[in-house]
Amino acid sequence: MAMTGPIALTGAGGFVGRRLLAQLSPDRYPDVRCLIREPARLAASLRAPGWRAVAGTLADEQALATLVAGAGTVIHLAATTGKARPAEYTATNVEGTRRLVAAARAAGVRRIIALSSVAAGFADQRHYPYATSKRAMEQVLAEGGVPALIFRPTMILGDGSPVLKGLRTLACAPAGVCFGPGTLPVQPVHVDDVAAALAGALALPDTTGTAGLGGPEVLPFLDLLRAIRTRVRGRPDPFLHLPLGPVRAALALAEPLFFPVLPLTAGQLASFANPGTVPAEPWPGGLPRPTRPLAAMLSSLHA
Repeated sequence: MAMTGPIALTGAGGFVGRRLLAQLSPDRYPDVRCLIREPARLAASLRAPGWRAVAGTLADEQALATLVAGAGTVIHLAATTGKARPAEYTATNVEGTRRLVAAARAAGVRRIIALSSVAAGFADQRHYPYATSKRAMEQVLAEGGVPALIFRPTMILGDGSPVLKGLRTLACAPAGVCFGPGTLPVQPVHVDDVAAALAGALALPDTTGTAGLGGPEVLPFLDLLRAIRTRVRGRPDPFLHLPLGPVRAALALAEPLFFPVLPLTAGQLASFANPGTVPAEPWPGGLPRPTRPLAAMLSSLHA
């Protein structure tokens, strides 16, 4: 059964947001509002007369009020990810979420479905403000007064994946690069499986809590890098293993002065220091499980 009332969506123009819009049926969900800084960028994704863009960001309280007015469900995907300064993560992921929750509560929204990250549960979050901002975001949602369902996806791969682009850079360097031994397990998930879980959650209005979201295959990080290199170069080749601890420490020391020119941050290497898998816990009944294999996640790669 479809949720009553409009759907309000943040992050509609992002990697996951566009795939979610592609999966939603206009017949089942005729009223979808999408928060986006530049509405023209979303024109091709608005497939029904009742689907419309709301110009603004998570910093714009008036835009948020317009977005959620009369909405039944808010799907919160907007986030600062990748390489950014700590203040940027806090401004979007924590304070932006706080403003959104306040607007949703004032508008009488029945539930928020939010996309967090497996990194929010990392045991080792040193030098990783993205992970700490996602953990703080979850706390804001838990205390916000609006029932929430929070998904913690692992690394999201597929055509157009920012994570996959970064992994390809490491794997397909003249000598493939791995930080540390690469033995910790990862469980990547296809972007379309993430979108399917979000869409499926709309039909489960009483489902709340936190759910890990990982794909069907678990493998060592090094094997993932080898699979990427094989897909692009035709062979796995030996990898150069750089010492994880010293590299993280050096990057953390360099970031205050050299942040703009660094290719990556100490925090981004936390994925090599923590298992990137979801816990073995009950899966919310009625939600589609991720099924797409690693081969499908890497199918867009080419030499």
